[in-house]
Amino acid sequence: MHEIIEQSIRIHADALGLEKIISITLRELGSGESNTNILAKINYDHTYVFRMPLNAQSAGRIAQEYRILGRLPAGIGPAVFYFDGSRKLCNFPYFVEEFIDGKVLARYDTAFLQRFAHTLALLHSIKNPRASVRGQLVEHINIKQFSDKHNEPLKNDITSVAHMKILKHLERSSAGFFKKHQKLMNSVTSYSLTHGDLSAGNILMDNDSARMIDWEYAGYMDNARDFAGFYYENCSYNWGKWRVRLLPEQEKVLLHTYLKTLPDDNLLERIRVWQQIDKMSSVMYMMYKLDNFNQERATLSRPQLKEQRDMLLSAIDFA
Repeated sequence: MHEIIEQSIRIHADALGLEKIISITLRELGSGESNTNILAKINYDHTYVFRMPLNAQSAGRIAQEYRILGRLPAGIGPAVFYFDGSRKLCNFPYFVEEFIDGKVLARYDTAFLQRFAHTLALLHSIKNPRASVRGQLVEHINIKQFSDKHNEPLKNDITSVAHMKILKHLERSSAGFFKKHQKLMNSVTSYSLTHGDLSAGNILMDNDSARMIDWEYAGYMDNARDFAGFYYENCSYNWGKWRVRLLPEQEKVLLHTYLKTLPDDNLLERIRVWQQIDKMSSVMYMMYKLDNFNQERATLSRPQLKEQRDMLLSAIDFA
């Protein structure tokens, strides 16, 4: 991997703004379940991130991620330098982006929530009159169909008897919820550019700015879904690493600041709908990881997966 990156740097030195290359130092910045990020320090003071997929699904999304990053206003996400989809140096596409030397916060104070709200409002102000769901343009998102398609790959590999029972229970209990709230979701008349995976580790404080990394799942969607990808109203997920819990007063600060910039009549109601959908998907993900524990890359132990599954199940509110 390091040899490939060094070759790439030398080939694309102009795109990186480098007249000559004196030294290259590489280290792994972090890996998730889909991508790995390699930090390249060149000539002692120039830093870049090489973003590389770990599986075929991520390889298929990486070109779109690069294109979306190129459209963002400055200060929201990392700047991008070049994309290599030629597969000449390696058998997968990759791109190079700015290294944001920010911090993942353990606590969210008022100042952070206000800055983050401004950043989200700026992102969500980029609109599309229709949403693209699995490549098909639609006037409105059918939330039941969206949930079914989103969770289908997981459901197909949930095999244990106990989990099949939980799955059937979720499908029964969610049916009325989807029907009840579809009219609310139909009130959305345009869709925003959304990040799609606003877990705590993907939000960095960079000086006085809240910036976002890992845009693999970005696309045009109901802006309320981004909030549900950041926080839950009654629990955290993976001890706050994947979803934080905001207290009512914190939520009030976040939404009040956001709505001053980007008014939205029923934002909170839609956030609550997406939060329940997200919790249900998270339960299915925990069940999928447990049923395929020996075949899947795992960041949580079996006991941790079970604990999170049970906690999320108790937090879902299909009222």
